[in-house]
Amino acid sequence: MLKLALFLTLFGLRLGLNWDTQDFANRLNEKTKLFHDLGLPNVGDRFNPIFPEKQQLKTQTKSEQLDNVPCPPGFSGINCSIATCYNRSYPILAHDGTAEFGDLVESDYSATCSDTFTFYIDNAIPKFYVVLNTFDATNPKGTIYDSYGTEVQSCGDFSFSKTQTIHLICDPPKGVYTVKLSADANKPCIFEIRAPTNLTIDGGFISDQRDDDVQQIILETANQGIFRYPTEFVKSWFAFKVEHEEFPAHPEEVHIYMNGLYDQTFGLNLRYGCDAPHITSTPYNCSSSNVYHVKVRGYDSDGNRFQRIYDFYCEPPENVSPTQNPVSTTPPSFCQNGGILYDSPKILKGQSFHSTIEN
Repeated sequence: MLKLALFLTLFGLRLGLNWDTQDFANRLNEKTKLFHDLGLPNVGDRFNPIFPEKQQLKTQTKSEQLDNVPCPPGFSGINCSIATCYNRSYPILAHDGTAEFGDLVESDYSATCSDTFTFYIDNAIPKFYVVLNTFDATNPKGTIYDSYGTEVQSCGDFSFSKTQTIHLICDPPKGVYTVKLSADANKPCIFEIRAPTNLTIDGGFISDQRDDDVQQIILETANQGIFRYPTEFVKSWFAFKVEHEEFPAHPEEVHIYMNGLYDQTFGLNLRYGCDAPHITSTPYNCSSSNVYHVKVRGYDSDGNRFQRIYDFYCEPPENVSPTQNPVSTTPPSFCQNGGILYDSPKILKGQSFHSTIEN
């Protein structure tokens, strides 16, 4: 109930106030500086995974499950890969994917503000924004091309300052797009593709695949879909729900990026009896000294590729006070320091000692 009350309070505040555009501009500046300080390699030298092919959706039959027993309690299916949640209690609280400029669809960094990037528009995106922010150049611009290579004209352009520009693209056809960055000087910049959408991701990291408590914090940050962070060096699975997941829409893969660079790809499994039914097939270990984001890729109900990006942090482990080892009352079975065990519990000490100890 506390989680629900906190969410409603923040949601009410957000509805009643105009969001702070200066705060958004400041966040863009901080993000640009962060990527610049990380010293990312040139775009052509980075590895980015290709979009996964659609997999055939197949439900495992009961007989197939029985053929693979025995499994540990709470698991079933081929290789015991399907978990059943033990604590389904609260429905997932969906974040507002239409707030501000919308959820993040794609984002990257260019050291010269002259690179070209690819992104995807699905059937849950009625419009999208191209947000550009430079380090110290002026008049950044993003030229948009559709899947046929035709330039797409914006239906609105505005900015917060000379180093920030936003293009609005209305009623975009679904499919693959590219954006070509430019500015008055070859200086570092970032871009973001943001879209108001109801096809969003909500979830969090769990250390037990059967745990459905994926929302332990509610953040004031708009367009944030991760509500439980992993703990440093603790194996964690990312479990989530796709809001408005109209069949046959489905997520296909999860990619984790560390310090702005691709780190690892995860396949997905389904879970039974869970409000967050999708879970990565293998765990992930993080370090609190790094910054991370998740990229969820899949297909919408019309077969278009969809992609959503959310930041997350790696929490340091809680401080645990040292405990004293208990003193054993078991009779000794060996002697240290070269001693000789005669008839337990009688021990004759070695050269480091000068007497015989008997009980």
